[in-house]
Amino acid sequence: LRINEAASDNDGINVDELGETDDWFELVNTGTEPIQLGAFSVSDGSGTSWRLPNETLAPGGVFLAWADEDAEQGPHHAPFKLD
Repeated sequence: LRINEAASDNDGINVDELGETDDWFELVNTGTEPIQLGAFSVSDGSGTSWRLPNETLAPGGVFLAWADEDAEQGPHHAPFKLD
């Protein structure tokens, strides 16, 4: 599992389901086996961590997460922003 891309200044590259252009990062499964994302957490380095949703990412699969401090918007929204 790798961080593939990230944007801390999203100027319209990606738009979330509410039409917002918040910070985001993308994870990719570079392996040959499915990965259970719920076994992993991501941190912003300041002590805030976020357990990834309980989803399976297939080999070659991509997971996009919004780093927007809006966790109540859904399971793909982290409780922190990118600097």
